[in-house]
Amino acid sequence: MRDEMAPYVHQLWQDAFADHPLVDDVRCVGYFFALTLVDDKASRKRFDNGDALALRGRDICFANNLIMRAVHDSLIAAPPLVMSRADAENFVALARRCVDQLARELGRLP
Repeated sequence: MRDEMAPYVHQLWQDAFADHPLVDDVRCVGYFFALTLVDDKASRKRFDNGDALALRGRDICFANNLIMRAVHDSLIAAPPLVMSRADAENFVALARRCVDQLARELGRLP
């Protein structure tokens, strides 16, 4: 499972957030996934209220039945260790939708 699914989910996670306007650092280790919210991606400038934005992101995730934690200016997730490819795709797509919703609230996405 580790040799097959972890690299697959890691690639999905990286691909989902690589071009996101609010996300700078996209990282994963095993089945721990994280992303850092930034005000300006090019300069990597963090939000002055990054903690509050991460909490808002967490609330959006909870409202969409996705459990993610807010840690400073980052969102982290630890999905189930047993996932099918479809489960992994749904997890990553839901996380992207939630971060997109936060970006829309901030006027960063239409």
